[in-house]
Amino acid sequence: MTSTLTLITFIFWSVAGFITFGVCLINAKKTKGGSFSGAFMLLAWGTLLLSLSAIIITFFNKVLGADAARLLHDVGFVTGFILVLTASNRFLKAMTG
Repeated sequence: MTSTLTLITFIFWSVAGFITFGVCLINAKKTKGGSFSGAFMLLAWGTLLLSLSAIIITFFNKVLGADAARLLHDVGFVTGFILVLTASNRFLKAMTG
């Protein structure tokens, strides 16, 4: 039985992750291969990985086993943050020249 708080967490991470992913992809397409396009793509994939890692640890902990779920969460979380940080670095380079 899934608790109400777990369901709210799932809805939040799903909405936040997928909307951010979609908005970043739209912005990447609008910049048409400019200096911001790659940064938006990295930001999109990074936020998607961050939200998916939260969903995995919340809902698939019992299905996958605690150790496997923790490993998938940690790998997704670290990879997502690396992509987001790389995107922020590209944004900074594009703005400062």
